[in-house]
Amino acid sequence: MAIRDKILEVKQKLLLELISGDRTFSNELQETALLGINKGPGSAELRTYMSNFAETPAQLSRLMAEDGTENNIGMNRARAYLLADAPCGTETVTNFGNNTTIILDANLP
Repeated sequence: MAIRDKILEVKQKLLLELISGDRTFSNELQETALLGINKGPGSAELRTYMSNFAETPAQLSRLMAEDGTENNIGMNRARAYLLADAPCGTETVTNFGNNTTIILDANLP
């Protein structure tokens, strides 16, 4: 499954929680995102958050900017939005992942 597909899968879970009122996953995602933001690049906390969107080591390496794409402006923007989306709360769930586009999947198997 592509990174973008995992993002959409997470978004679907967030939307379902928004409807049901059970925010267990949303709260967990928000907390791991905040820890990732606070601990910063390369941290175990950021890796935990980004692992929600990866199925393979190559995908996680891409999301962590450990695959030679650390200077790719478009990918850095997408990674930043992916991280920044989670703490925003339910009012922005419908926009979750919108600014990540498909760039994070570029040249991955």
